[in-house]
Amino acid sequence: MKILGLTTVVLTGTLTFVNAGGKTPPPLPADSPRALQGIQSHAPAIQLPQKPVAISTHPPLVHLSQFVRDKGIFLFYSFNPSSPIYWHNFVPRSVINQAQTAGIKYLEVRVGYSNWVQIAPGAQETWFNQLLDLARSHDIRVIGWVVPYINNSSASTIRASLNGDWQVLNYLAHYKTPSGGRLSGLAMDLELGPLYFGGNTQALKQYVEGARTITGPSYPLIGIIPDPVRTGLTSQKGSAHYYPYNQIANYCNVLQPMAYWHEYYASSHFDYTPSYVENFIKDSITSTQEQDQNPSKPINLALQFFGNSLVGYPSETDLKTSLQSAQNDGAIGISAFQWHTLNSQYWTVLSEYSWRGN
Repeated sequence: MKILGLTTVVLTGTLTFVNAGGKTPPPLPADSPRALQGIQSHAPAIQLPQKPVAISTHPPLVHLSQFVRDKGIFLFYSFNPSSPIYWHNFVPRSVINQAQTAGIKYLEVRVGYSNWVQIAPGAQETWFNQLLDLARSHDIRVIGWVVPYINNSSASTIRASLNGDWQVLNYLAHYKTPSGGRLSGLAMDLELGPLYFGGNTQALKQYVEGARTITGPSYPLIGIIPDPVRTGLTSQKGSAHYYPYNQIANYCNVLQPMAYWHEYYASSHFDYTPSYVENFIKDSITSTQEQDQNPSKPINLALQFFGNSLVGYPSETDLKTSLQSAQNDGAIGISAFQWHTLNSQYWTVLSEYSWRGN
C-alpha cells in the first residue's frame, strides 16, 4: 500500500470493532451533542476478505450530484440496548413513513466508524436491510455516513488506521441486501478533532484519494467538511489553520459544510437575528466555494437541528431562515442534523419547507 502518491489501495486483514492501533478515543462530556452519537458503541466484528472486491463498474444510482438534492436528514444509532438511540428503537416502517411525510429525499445513516462496520450480522443486519429496502421502495435514498479515525501514535498506526478506514468504505460500497438494495453513495465525515483525523491533514488527503480509488470514478461521494467561516480553516498551504478543501473537492461529487450557527453560550444571551442566520448560511456557502477553488462544485449544507444546555436550541424562526437562505444562496440541498434531536416543532418546520425546482 502506497502512502504517498497513492494509486492502488490494498486491503487486508479483519475488520473489527477495536480502533486501529488499539487506541480508544477518550470519553465525551455527557452534555456534548456528540456524546449521544454512540461513537464508542461496540459493533460486532465482521470478517472481510483478504483482498479487495473488484471496484464497482455499475453506473451511479442517480446523477452524481443529484443524490443529495432537496431535503435530507442524518440518522445514527447505538448498539447499547439502554441507549435512547438503540437501533431496535428505530422501526423501519415508522422511520420511512415519517421521512416521506416530511418530504425527505435521502437519509444519511451512519454505518461506519474507524474500522467498525455498524451493520452487525443477525437481527441488526436484518433490520438495516429492511430500512434500506423500504427506503428504496418509497424513492428515498440511503447514503452511508462513515466516520474515519486515525491513530497518530506512529507511522505504523497511521497506516493501520487508513487501511481499516478504507476497508469500511470498500465493504459498504459493495454492500447489498438480499433483494439487491444498495447504498446510493457514501458521506465521509472529514473532521480534524481527536475522534477523527487528530489534525493529520496529510492522512486526510490520503484517505479521500484512497476512497475514490476504491469506489471508482462513478460512485457518489460526499465530503462532510468543517465550515470555513466558523472554524477559520483555510486551503492555503503553510497556514496554521490549513485544511485541504480544494483537494477534497477533487475527489468528492458534493461538499457538505457543517453550517452550525447556534454556538454561543446560552448565558451570553446572544441574539440570533434572521439577518445573522442569513449571513451565516450565505458565508458558509461562499467561503466553501472560495476554499475549494471550484465555484461550480455542488454544495449541500448540514444544518443545525440540535442544541444542548450550554448553547441552547435553535428557534423555529432560525430554522426557517436557514432553510430559505440555503436555497437562495445556491445550495443544492440540506441535511438536517439529526433525527433524534428533532422535536415536533422541528419536524413541522422541516416538513413545511418545500425545496423549489425538485
